[in-house]
Amino acid sequence: VSDTRILSILVEARNALATAAITFALFGVFLQLLLGSETTARLARSLTQAIFNNRELLDNFSSATKREFVINLMKSTLGDNIGSAVADGMVHPLMDPGPRFRRNFEYHINVLADADIEADLKGQTLGSKHLNTLFPTTRYRWIEECLTYQKFDPKMGEDGDGINRGPFNILLIFDKSALSTAYRLDNIFCRVMVDLDRSDQDVIFALEDSDFDSLVREVMQLRCGIRKGAQISPVDFAVRVERQGVANDQGDRPGMVRIEVGAFEDTTSDSQLEIALRYPYDRSVSTYTVGLPQPVNGVLVKFSTTPDMILMEPMTYLTSARSEPIDRHDTRAHFSEIRLKGWIFPTSGITYSWKSKNGEDHSGRA
Repeated sequence: VSDTRILSILVEARNALATAAITFALFGVFLQLLLGSETTARLARSLTQAIFNNRELLDNFSSATKREFVINLMKSTLGDNIGSAVADGMVHPLMDPGPRFRRNFEYHINVLADADIEADLKGQTLGSKHLNTLFPTTRYRWIEECLTYQKFDPKMGEDGDGINRGPFNILLIFDKSALSTAYRLDNIFCRVMVDLDRSDQDVIFALEDSDFDSLVREVMQLRCGIRKGAQISPVDFAVRVERQGVANDQGDRPGMVRIEVGAFEDTTSDSQLEIALRYPYDRSVSTYTVGLPQPVNGVLVKFSTTPDMILMEPMTYLTSARSEPIDRHDTRAHFSEIRLKGWIFPTSGITYSWKSKNGEDHSGRA
């Protein structure tokens, strides 16, 4: 912490004291604590310890200063290495501007029957390509996802009024080697991995923008809305094709699609955002990934497979101090339902493993 930064914190402390109606005599006590420190590191820790227990005072500091308080408190309590790891890995992501916490989080994943997809795509074309030829069920399964959740802003409390949500982006990624780079992009609500063969990627990214718009809206059937009970109010979105996307592991820039969802407002505390779509998924791919980049509460994951997928087994991996999964699992019905209690933090998930009747092994990760 530089001397200039410490001076700015002192100025902010003076203003916070005035806002909190705390006497300047108390500020003199703070100064004595600070000036008695021998190094800037001890100076920063002294400031943290002097102010941290006064909630009324702390509320009047900026978010940037609060983050500095937290990391110094963690270091002082847990030591430099562990304190930094806790602050960087868990606390800072939760303190980012505009935290997007989610509660009553439901994620439904259905593997669709080949016969139903073939019948639905029969006779349909995209540009000059027949869809059943472009996405044959011999090479691709079709997966349907439906994600719903209730907003939660920790600053407003459990029963706060509706807050503005959006605009935000949904990213459709077609090359799994670009996924790690895509995770570093800001303002991405969720990322969907549509793992296509490279030759098929070349075909669809040669389409006109209007055909790509049809692919997303009509073939993949993407929809966004606000759900309250059985009623859904649609939310507008735009399809932006980026033919030069983020760099993959080889340094190439495969195309991707950015779905720009417009701004809307949760009008009641029990309304839910709903996002749903379906997409082709390469049968030879052995992993299925859905990231949880924001903290979530009340997680319910349902996974339904087709009869050719047998011996399905789920495995949970959780970033949570107090959460035990509740599993309802029926292999014969090709269905798994897992409910997670409490708050679950990023890097958590569920891994599903199964075997195909034709002898191939597949696995999926949510």
